Amino acid sequence: MNQTNMDIRIAILKAGLKHQDIAQRLNMAQPSFSRKMRYKISEQGKEKILQVIEELKNERGESQGQ
Repeated sequence: MNQTNMDIRIAILKAGLKHQDIAQRLNMAQPSFSRKMRYKISEQGKEKILQVIEELKNERGESQGQ
């Protein structure tokens, strides 16, 4: 497995999300997001992606709790 952006990859797995979920929130196609994950992402980019993961995780938790 490619070790690039491992912190993001782990966060996605722990949140039970897929690349498609994050790509959609970032207004990009899933293949584009997957390609982006192959290369080092800037700290600002990482922060944005991790923020999206957290938002989606919270939204899922709220919808499952109702």
